[in-house]
Amino acid sequence: MRAGSIRLYLRGKTWWCWGQGPDGKRWLASTHQKDRVAAERAARVIERERAAAVHVAPGPTVADSVRALRAAMVRGDRSLHTGAFYERKMGHIVRLVGPDRDLSTLTAKHLEQYTDTRLGEGAGRSTTAKELGALRTAARRVGVVLPPMPPELRGAYVPRTRWLPVREYQALIAALPAERRRYVEAWCVTGMRESELYGIDPARDITPEGILVRGTKTAGSRRVLPPTETLQKLLAEPFAPWPNVRRDLRIACTHAGIAPVSPNDLRRTFASWLAQGNVPLIQAIRLLGHGSAAMLSKVYAQLAPESARAAMDAVTDVVANAGLPGALSARGARPDPAKKAEKLVPRDGIEPPTRGFSIPCSTN
Repeated sequence: MRAGSIRLYLRGKTWWCWGQGPDGKRWLASTHQKDRVAAERAARVIERERAAAVHVAPGPTVADSVRALRAAMVRGDRSLHTGAFYERKMGHIVRLVGPDRDLSTLTAKHLEQYTDTRLGEGAGRSTTAKELGALRTAARRVGVVLPPMPPELRGAYVPRTRWLPVREYQALIAALPAERRRYVEAWCVTGMRESELYGIDPARDITPEGILVRGTKTAGSRRVLPPTETLQKLLAEPFAPWPNVRRDLRIACTHAGIAPVSPNDLRRTFASWLAQGNVPLIQAIRLLGHGSAAMLSKVYAQLAPESARAAMDAVTDVVANAGLPGALSARGARPDPAKKAEKLVPRDGIEPPTRGFSIPCSTN
């Protein structure tokens, strides 16, 4: 039977309808009615809804957001490493969600399903949180605000805290080939990011006024380091990109008998040495190219155990010297905390770092 351009037919005791939409595609739907007249009315409503859906412009897709994010990276002159990070994270989104998926149709349930799938594939909670964070960043580029991240992933990112104490620094330098030592030295005594070190052009960036670091990751990344004799000597030659740097560092660390490190861990080493050298926080922020103290205080400035012990001793000394009753007042004299530690024997002409970034480097 017909209801205008709609065709009705019985399936069991229920009337169904089908028709052809403005886009030429055939559609089929149940009217959920057993009475024919009621079914005709329901069919007309279905027809109008189908026609309206065809004329609604689809929203931005996942692929659109990836393109917008990539274009923003180019316009902002962001580093290749930052762009590569987002490309990797969005790759899993494209694979599982689909490049043609309308971002405005993604719900909290979809994000939970994505999380379950990635965790089932063996991805960590921190990794999955970064992927969804990249998706939210990309979606904002095309004007779409996604639902909040699943509660289970909030706070899943745990920053690394690895840094090199002096002895481990020496051991790593000794385990590396001569042509790679200057890379580790440069990261540890300048605090540059990996891409920033590769981007240094001595003829252009090293002047009597300072050493220009052309960073792009944050607003403070473009900065000027003091032109000390040590840094001018260390950066006198360009640093070509180090292929397989993480693999090579891991192998060298194994030979040195220490835990693995990455270039970013060496940057954190610089920040930690600044903290142990009592360099003011505002100066450390500028040298590292951070926009605020938040990241530096939470991640980069890792104090040595000796520093923490000295801080605790200072507190207990206050109580002991006050003559208050208790165990502290009866404590014997503590060795002078300013007593110098045993001097380390230099290897291959490399003096161990002592304070801040004024660290003599090898000439290899």
